[in-house]
Amino acid sequence: MQPNLNELLNDYNTNFSNKSVEMTTNYKKISMIKIKMEENNFPHLLGLHYCIHGKSATELCKMIKLEQLEYEQIRKTQEFKFYNIKERIGCYSYLGQFLYNAEGRVFYPTDNLKPNPMKLTLVFSERKGNGEVVLGVKRDIEQDCYRLATLHYSRKQKYTNMRSSKILATRWY
Repeated sequence: MQPNLNELLNDYNTNFSNKSVEMTTNYKKISMIKIKMEENNFPHLLGLHYCIHGKSATELCKMIKLEQLEYEQIRKTQEFKFYNIKERIGCYSYLGQFLYNAEGRVFYPTDNLKPNPMKLTLVFSERKGNGEVVLGVKRDIEQDCYRLATLHYSRKQKYTNMRSSKILATRWY
């Protein structure tokens, strides 16, 4: 059965959109992580912006809601395989695991990561098979918070082999 982008977006809006989570950590450089989630994070997490060029995240969400953008449609684009959109969609269930079950979980600060082409500030990662599922987060200096940036499967265990820090407590609002 093919994934339904509209159902995934509805789930994202119900569980994450317009919510924030504060995470207390044992990492001295980032003792508090406040992640703000908005609807327009959704297309970026799944990599949909790679398949549909010239559309903003807000426009992509609107297209999904109106069922003008469906899984079968993006599956036919060249970028679908290159950017592993199918694997990204398959990783969606990890989003809740990383964020709602964060207490006691480890995260990976990227201060010493070279190269860091996505300019991620920190990463949540979990081993899956020979690779890892990655939830990348970027710092938003203007808003003094962090934003979800990417959710994907990596065939290499890049982050799970790095030095980690721990989430001590979480608070949702």
